Amino acid sequence: MRYRSELTLALVLLCAGVAAHAEPSRAYLKCQEKLENSASVHLERSNKIRDKHERRMAELLEQASKRIDSGEAETLRAAVERIREWRGVEQARATYVDTIVSEVAKLVSPDGAGFKCLDHGRVLKVYMGNQQAYEKVLAHVEMDVVDRIDLENLAPDEGLVIISYNATEPMTNVRINRLNSIGDSIEFKPLRAGQYYRVTRAKAGSYVWDNASENFGDGYYGFRLDQFDLEFVVQPGTINYVGTFLLESSASKRFSASLNDRLVIALHMLEDRYPELMGRYEITNGLYPDDRFTEFYLQEKASYQEAAHAVD
Repeated sequence: MRYRSELTLALVLLCAGVAAHAEPSRAYLKCQEKLENSASVHLERSNKIRDKHERRMAELLEQASKRIDSGEAETLRAAVERIREWRGVEQARATYVDTIVSEVAKLVSPDGAGFKCLDHGRVLKVYMGNQQAYEKVLAHVEMDVVDRIDLENLAPDEGLVIISYNATEPMTNVRINRLNSIGDSIEFKPLRAGQYYRVTRAKAGSYVWDNASENFGDGYYGFRLDQFDLEFVVQPGTINYVGTFLLESSASKRFSASLNDRLVIALHMLEDRYPELMGRYEITNGLYPDDRFTEFYLQEKASYQEAAHAVD
């Protein structure tokens, strides 16, 4: 992931058009001192955010390790590192903590007649915005780690489900219900427009995409999905690909929904994020349970990788 620092145009406009001066004035030195103090506070607060996150990560892994054996615990730690890499934690740190300080410093105009320092209040707001952005990245990591830990120790009647979703507009809520059951639902909220992937656990059985809701500005509008053919099956002890759910809506509150078979794309996502799960469970197509393409694709892929490895 790529991140950009929260640097407002207002700061840029404050530092334009001042001539250079040989000796630093008192105002210039005082400005530099304020900026250094602001940068120090920014670093201190950012470090507290990082330290809190790291304590939370250690706590989550410690709790999870008590329920699994040492080998699985090591695998889980590797999975957490992949999540951190996928979320771009190091890049977020560089962008929102380190780079923004140098970017602010570059905005200070050369000393000279009529020198004016950057507005200190605005500088603090810029730093605060970057702290919030950094904290948000780490919060997403924590949610991803909680989701990954939840995939351990499946019950005998549970399977893993690859949720693949694509919508033209942001949704406030999307729900999948288990047929002939009360309370066994899979729910997501909120969801941005575009693609969304998630691996979750679910009890074996038949499911249906039930409803979705969207905020049109004048209130929330719910889409009942039972008019479409959106059922799939979850088998226990396997990774179940259940199709890619496509939802198209418009400002006129018209919508359409369908389930499409985009297995290869979903498997690429799974291999990128959770390769250890692919080696642990059989993969089945819950959209077309009797389809043999999944098995054929995985066999061909394994053969290709073996051949490529032999050449190397």
